[in-house]
Amino acid sequence: ALDKVIGKLFMAGRIEEAKEVAEYGVNIGSDDLFVHSTLGFFHFLAGNLEESLHEFKRCCELSGSNSHSLFQLISVYVKIGDKQLAEKVYADLESQFQQHRTQPLSMAMAAAMMGKSKYALEMVQLAADNHDAGYPFYLLGWSELSKPLLKLPGIKEILIRSGIPLHEKWHEIGLV
Repeated sequence: ALDKVIGKLFMAGRIEEAKEVAEYGVNIGSDDLFVHSTLGFFHFLAGNLEESLHEFKRCCELSGSNSHSLFQLISVYVKIGDKQLAEKVYADLESQFQQHRTQPLSMAMAAAMMGKSKYALEMVQLAADNHDAGYPFYLLGWSELSKPLLKLPGIKEILIRSGIPLHEKWHEIGLV
């Protein structure tokens, strides 16, 4: 239930309230992956990288290291400059992706962060071709997590050709 409340608040632009609900969820001992992921995301945006790392590691514990949780860990390791750990988690993400072929957009954002531009664009194309629901395209542009991907040449064309409904945030940031 908390995940739905957080999602509605976030999409309504009520960001501070979404953060408060996520904090409440963690404080009452929630094992909801989305609650921990949201709180980790807010810590990341605020520059509280240790707290962010803690929440994203908890996400991996709760999810069995799903693609998005691994991507989130990579983002923190890249931000703190721990290339070795970022590479290790990226290898885990790559292996998981090759096995399950799920959440190509998470794979794309991780590849972009790791400087693997061509592979990142291939993953965006795969996600667009499949109209992947594993990672919501509308979140692109909401944070610095997607910036490396959005800077890649060709991303705009892929998104426009895909037929994915264009989000107003993309217009604000000049993506489309």
